[in-house]
Amino acid sequence: MDKVGIPEGLRKRVLTSIRKEEIRRARVYVICALMAGLSSIVGIVFSIAYIARAISQSSFYQYFSLLFSDADIVRSYWKSFGMSLVESMPFFATTLVLFAVVVLMMSVRVFIKNSGRNFSPSFSN
Repeated sequence: MDKVGIPEGLRKRVLTSIRKEEIRRARVYVICALMAGLSSIVGIVFSIAYIARAISQSSFYQYFSLLFSDADIVRSYWKSFGMSLVESMPFFATTLVLFAVVVLMMSVRVFIKNSGRNFSPSFSN
């Protein structure tokens, strides 16, 4: 059996094409992370406005202000006070804010992780 010769520069061409694909993928991830980050910032602004409106419509603010205005009553009836505070909290609005913050944190992580790929090669020559 004759041995097939490996063409000259094959290793370099393969590694170069791998590097180009890594850079392209990192750019796509950075663009997606930027879009997700910007949309989550907009979502945070709107969800904070929504939670402020929901807190003012519910009795959560009145219960929460009782904590600072009359601490003796709160200490006496802490179980009932805690349950009333939990029942009046706007959970949907709080969930929206937390979801937007988590998406922002994840997009920042992806952006930081992939923005450095253009400067550091993944293989050594």
